[in-house]
Amino acid sequence: MVRKMQIQVQTPAKINLILEVLKKREDGFHEIQSIMQAVSLYDCLNIEASAFVTVKYTKEDLPHFDGDKSKFNKSITAFYKDCFQNKTVIHPELGEIKLYNIGIEKTIKYNHAENLKLIIKIDKLIQNAKYIGTETSYKDRIAGIFKFHILFAKADIDGEIIDLEIKISEDKFGKKYYFYKNRSLSTFSGKSRVTETSNYIITDENKNLNPIQNKIELSGNSDQIPYDKTNLVYKAADLFLKKANLKGFNIKIYIEKNIPVAAGLAGGSSNAAGTLWGLNRIFENILSSSEIHELASQMGSDLNFCLEGGTQVTTSRGEILSRITTPDLNIVIIKPKNLFISAKEAYEKWDLRVAFFATLSAKNATLSAKNAPKNQIKKENKILSSQSFIKLLNNNLEEGILPDYPEIQEIKDYLIQKGCKNALMSGSGPSVFGIYEGEIDLSDARPDWECFKVKTIDFGIIPLQK
Repeated sequence: MVRKMQIQVQTPAKINLILEVLKKREDGFHEIQSIMQAVSLYDCLNIEASAFVTVKYTKEDLPHFDGDKSKFNKSITAFYKDCFQNKTVIHPELGEIKLYNIGIEKTIKYNHAENLKLIIKIDKLIQNAKYIGTETSYKDRIAGIFKFHILFAKADIDGEIIDLEIKISEDKFGKKYYFYKNRSLSTFSGKSRVTETSNYIITDENKNLNPIQNKIELSGNSDQIPYDKTNLVYKAADLFLKKANLKGFNIKIYIEKNIPVAAGLAGGSSNAAGTLWGLNRIFENILSSSEIHELASQMGSDLNFCLEGGTQVTTSRGEILSRITTPDLNIVIIKPKNLFISAKEAYEKWDLRVAFFATLSAKNATLSAKNAPKNQIKKENKILSSQSFIKLLNNNLEEGILPDYPEIQEIKDYLIQKGCKNALMSGSGPSVFGIYEGEIDLSDARPDWECFKVKTIDFGIIPLQK
């Protein structure tokens, strides 16, 4: 069977206790300074990586070839008939495969004797082969044969790795046989070659005709996110595999969404960070912590925080972190179910507001100074020494969002009415959080609001706790 490696991870949501937008950078991102806080609302990832189990041989195992091809062929044929004839091999994807008599005959006809030696473990080669595609041929159709399945396997002969292509025939009844009219078992030295394609090659969806490439498959429980290359989780997995120079792996990731989508809670970023972290654990920390953080910084502004969690002062785009003590806070988060705001929209509205006050400044400096965006955080060491988070709560992006989305202000007012000490939109919104003490009754909250009672936590990505 293909060797499988698996891990399950929790990826927490984050809120911004403070978010100050300083300026837009030449690369299109914004300089910020923020206090980000991880909270006990989690998505869960099930990450599985599967790889080839290379079939091992020793030179002593292999039959001796003294140059007499006819004699050697007879010897191999006898061995095959004694050990494999009419036996069934189970492939993890194709199921039952019959080791058919004509399979060895065609193998002998189209292979050099040195390659035929590997027949002595043909059952293990098939069991551990990677399925890379399906081929139908209008030219080579044989009576009763409907199509061929292409398999890719690896053999290790005392440390020398040989790549192998095997074809399995399938008849019109769905029965499969070890049989190939042109090459039944063909070796090719050096770099693994891409299987030749033609106008009669048909590949199943997501089947990869290049056996050295990786395959990434996403699935999950949410109908609000894509499960393709546009998902940050896919991009994180792809980036990790390339950085680690890993090839020939199948990566399957199931995303259990509990964090609302497009809510300003960094759900997508947290999932992507969890993918980097989880894959690195699966591959025994093949990349250093600094390398993982470098990959995270390439993908977005929140991923570095999501990796570490806790309470962090973040600067630059948000990727530069400075940990501070996590306050013990009870937090309620409310997200309107049918309202979604992207970070792109939130920052564009902020840029328009900044541009408006810049224009206004030229006309009325006094009015501009009164109404222009303000920076609450003056010095980093002030943040580090301050524990008055409730009084410091501030989010510049509210100033561009609230005029167009009055429901967010409605939620803020509701939370204050319920006894919260303060309430603030998180990140790019539209989620709003409030800090409360004791108990809070949300039984009269609107039915189209999602409500979560959470705690501050002092960690980030961790293995799933069962």
